[in-house]
Amino acid sequence: MKPLKVAASLSALTLALAACGGGGDDAAAEQGGSIESAAAGEPVTLQVACAAGFEHMPRQLADTQGFNEDANLTTECIQVNTGPEQSAALLSGGLDVALMNAANLAPLLDQQQDLVVFGNLRTATYFDIVVDTGYDLPSGGDWESVVQALEGSRFGVVARGAGAEILASAMFRAAGVDPASVTFIATGLPPTTIAALEGDTIDAALMFEPGVTLAVEQGIGTNPFSLQEGEGPEELDHPDMLLVTSRANFEQNAEPLCRLTQTWTQGAEFLHDPANEDIVAAEAQTLLQLPDEVVAPLLERNIPFIQESTQLSEDIDKAFAVLADNGAAQQAYTADDFAVEVC
Repeated sequence: MKPLKVAASLSALTLALAACGGGGDDAAAEQGGSIESAAAGEPVTLQVACAAGFEHMPRQLADTQGFNEDANLTTECIQVNTGPEQSAALLSGGLDVALMNAANLAPLLDQQQDLVVFGNLRTATYFDIVVDTGYDLPSGGDWESVVQALEGSRFGVVARGAGAEILASAMFRAAGVDPASVTFIATGLPPTTIAALEGDTIDAALMFEPGVTLAVEQGIGTNPFSLQEGEGPEELDHPDMLLVTSRANFEQNAEPLCRLTQTWTQGAEFLHDPANEDIVAAEAQTLLQLPDEVVAPLLERNIPFIQESTQLSEDIDKAFAVLADNGAAQQAYTADDFAVEVC
């Protein structure tokens, strides 16, 4: 295999792109990325998106526990830190497999990029809310009263115009708050978002793990209600983290992609097996660079949100309906528009 290298603009902590999709090259997407056709079972290399997020644990375990090796599969990690970065890499042909939330994929479908989905990883949304411990919230209030108390707040999101801001805006609207009353601030990844909370730059944020657990366990923020546990707006209670590739990759290389779903399913099953607790803890600490005291609560909170199979959830349409309802997609895409089977 001759994997295509991603340009240096995708180096760690690059946050230059500020909108989902960030443009793209139709021709590059049609070329099908870097997979070279391989006969069934032959060695093959796939370039896959990698990031320090908990949903990458099945990928991590598939590699470190030998499931990929047993399947004659090599995955080359391409580090991406935001949805826009990942979109740019996928459209340029620099990724074979992206892990996207619906808010990142819908703008690409709006651009008529020929992309397909062949699975997903999470039973729950990617993001959850964290509020600064010093912010005045109603005591014992429901999610609506909490969100209403954040009217006029400074609200952190990974990148302006990207997935976190889209979903935060939907959350505010569901509580009857005009998102225009909120000052959205791009705070990047969990370490810089937590620093923004500590430094009184923001009052609250939508974050992904390990940021939520880190902020709560270190006393920096609270999680007054959990979007991921379905305690917020009903429309934001949906599965997430889609396995995305180009249609050309799917048509030419379904068999290697099938192998990938099988090894990642093995990784997810390994994650859920209590007998593997010590190995999983060590792998999570390595992947996410966690302090010792945060590992156990992070695993307890997050393992239930990872599917035990990469099979595409029957409820995935709900993740796209909320985007259309909030003006973030041209239509409410359904699985009929993008889903394919690789096995």
